Amino acid sequence: MIPCTTTRSTAVAAQQANTEELREFYAHLAADEESHYVLAQADLREFGEEVDPANPPPPVQRFHEYWQSLAAGHSAAWLGVLYVAENIAKYATGPVLELFPKLELNKAQTRWLRVHAEVDLEHGAEVQAMCARYMDEHAGQITDAAAKMSQFWIEIMQEGFRVETSPAPAIA
Repeated sequence: MIPCTTTRSTAVAAQQANTEELREFYAHLAADEESHYVLAQADLREFGEEVDPANPPPPVQRFHEYWQSLAAGHSAAWLGVLYVAENIAKYATGPVLELFPKLELNKAQTRWLRVHAEVDLEHGAEVQAMCARYMDEHAGQITDAAAKMSQFWIEIMQEGFRVETSPAPAIA
């Protein structure tokens, strides 16, 4: 999962889920994400950077606010967000890993990405299975959340790479 969706986000989902099945599922992801967050922090330190959880970049803050807002509906909506976040590795892993030697990145700088290249494939499949279980009753919530997460992903990547492009369309 992307670093902005830390343990705190999935832990919130685990605490507020409408069903025991979803509570257990979100708790499982939260436990995994905690160790990934520690890896991401260590990788950033290798670049001389630090995570400031109290001052996230604006798109990350907007994502957190959106995540919190999903608690007002059925907790299956969080599956839509997770479907996008946990399935990015399926499409980006090969090209990203191929860049490491070209960028002269060492293993200490790429632990989080390498772990996610593998683990997110498993998480993606798990989220997909959970989406299938809840899609009949909560399709609108799940697909709306997935669409919004896709936009957040673009905004977060633009911020991370400081890409100067025309602004992304606003998320309603």
